[in-house]
Amino acid sequence: MGLKKYLLSDGSVVTSREVADIVGIKICGARRRLKATNDPVEVYARKFTCQNLYPKLAQKKKIVNTSKATPTREQMIVDTRSFYDPLWRLALGNIG
Repeated sequence: MGLKKYLLSDGSVVTSREVADIVGIKICGARRRLKATNDPVEVYARKFTCQNLYPKLAQKKKIVNTSKATPTREQMIVDTRSFYDPLWRLALGNIG
């Protein structure tokens, strides 16, 4: 299984599995550290000492607001209740 190789600022190339084994964390935590920074001091820091990396990672992700005008309460009820679906009404009519 090929793991992605990350280049650190000191020129060394590591994988998330190597960082996880050295630091003693899970591979997903090592992957998150490697995505957040390429500084070897922060990548190889002990557990629970790199909490300041996560805001940096969150800043990289741009949040796009695609919400349109908020629907009215009545429109939300009609959209979310299946009773207003004609096939659902047909099924309920045949049951009773």
